[in-house]
Amino acid sequence: MNRQQRRAGAGAVPLKWLSREALASIAVRLDQADQPGAAALVRETMQGDLVLLTVSGRAFSPAKGFDTTNPSTILMVGDDDYASTGPTGWRSSGRVARWAACAVIHAAAASADTYLEAAHAARETGRCALIETVPKHAAAWAELFMGKPALVILPRGGVHPIEKGTRH
Repeated sequence: MNRQQRRAGAGAVPLKWLSREALASIAVRLDQADQPGAAALVRETMQGDLVLLTVSGRAFSPAKGFDTTNPSTILMVGDDDYASTGPTGWRSSGRVARWAACAVIHAAAASADTYLEAAHAARETGRCALIETVPKHAAAWAELFMGKPALVILPRGGVHPIEKGTRH
C-alpha cells in the first residue's frame, strides 16, 4: 500500500491503480458473484477516464487522499442488503454528500444499466456518490443530497433485498 492509498482511508479501493488485466479479472468475478452493476462499473474504469472508489467501512473522507485531477470519480457506498443502516450509520455520510456533485441512490436489485447511470453522472459532473441501499433508507440518503442532482432507483413491483437463498 503506498502513501496515497493509506491516506485514502481504510476500506477505500481506488481501482484506477490496478492493471487492465486485474480489472478484467475483478469484473469477471463480480459477474460470477451475481453483481452485474459493480461488474459494469469496473469495466467502465478500463476506459481510463473514470475512477471508482468503493467504501467497505463506515467512515471515509473522500476529500483527502486520492487523485482529484481525474475528471470523473464515483464513490460507491455499500449500505445495502442485510446490514443497511441508512446515512445515520455512516459517520462520514455528510462529508460524502458535500464532496459529491451528484448522487445515484440505488435501492433496487443491481443491474448493469442502472449502475451505469452513476458512470454517466460522474462523467457529466465530475464526482458522483453511488449509494447502494434499501428502499426504506432511500429517502434519507436522498435528503443528504438536497439541492444537487440525484437519481433515486427503487425496485419495480417488489422489495429489495431479495430473500436470502434466492437469486435475482
